[in-house]
Amino acid sequence: MAEEVKLFGAWGSPYSRRIELALKLKGLQFEYIEEDLYNKSPALLKYNPVHKKVPVLVHNGKPVAESLVILEYIDETWKHNPFLPTDPYEKAKARFWARFIDEKFWPAAKKAMASREREREEAIEEAQQHLKTLESELKEKKIFGRESLGFVDIAAHLLVWLVVAQEAFGVEILTEEKFPAVHELYRRLADEAVFKECMPPKEQLIAYLKEAIEETRPHLKALESGLKERKFVGGESLGFVELAANVIKFPTVHEWYQRFADDAVFKECAPPRSDSLPIIKLYLEPPASK
Repeated sequence: MAEEVKLFGAWGSPYSRRIELALKLKGLQFEYIEEDLYNKSPALLKYNPVHKKVPVLVHNGKPVAESLVILEYIDETWKHNPFLPTDPYEKAKARFWARFIDEKFWPAAKKAMASREREREEAIEEAQQHLKTLESELKEKKIFGRESLGFVDIAAHLLVWLVVAQEAFGVEILTEEKFPAVHELYRRLADEAVFKECMPPKEQLIAYLKEAIEETRPHLKALESGLKERKFVGGESLGFVELAANVIKFPTVHEWYQRFADDAVFKECAPPRSDSLPIIKLYLEPPASK
C-alpha cells in the first residue's frame, strides 16, 4: 500500500517551504495543499486545531504540526539521507542551533523589518548580536560541521528569506563584511538547486512582503483616526478595547496606551515594576539548565 503524504502550506511561509525542502531532500512524493491563511480550510483546522497554522504534515492520516517537529518526524520516519547526526551529543547540538535560529535570531530579524526609527535600530542590533553568535559557531566549519545538508541547514534557510526581506524593506542586517561566515552559508544555501526550487520567485516575494505590511496600515490608521479627539476608544471612560490593548507604535495610539497605563485602576492591578521585571526576564531568558 502506497504511503499518503500531504503538506498543508502557504506560498509565502518560510516554515512550510522548509518542510517542502525536507521532503524533496528525502526524495519523497507528496501532495501539496495551498492554504489561504485569511480563510483557513476545515481540513487545516481539523489537523491543527491547537495552533491553526501551517505547515502541517499528514502522513497516512496522522497530522504533525510545527516545522522543527515535522523535520524530526520526517528524519525518523524515512531514515535515508539523514538530517540529524547519529551521535547523541552532535544531535543535541543540531537541535540547539535550529531552535536558536527559530527562537532567537528570526524573531529579532522580523522585528527589525516591522519596526521604525529608533525601535528598528535596536532590533537590528539585537538581530546582529545573534548573527555574531552564529558567526562564531560557523568559523572554520562547513555547513555546521557536516559535509552535506542537514537539520541546521534546513532551519538556516531563513537566511535566504532574510536577504530578500532586507531588499524589500531597506534594512541591512546580514552583510558579507560584518558576517563573512554566515554570509558564506547563506550563499551556499541560496546556490543549492533544491533550495532554489523551494524559494518563491524573488520579485513576487518582495511584492508579497510589501503588500503584507501595507495591509496592516489602514487598520492602524483607522484606529489612529478614531482616537484623535478621545481619551479612550469608548469616549471619556475606560472600556473593553482598553482592556485588550497592546502598545502599537503609532503616536496617538501610544499616547492612548500611556493614558490607560497611568490610570489608577490599571496601576492597582499591575504588580510592582521591581517585582515584575525579574519574572519577565526569567521568561525571556530561561536558565541554561532548563
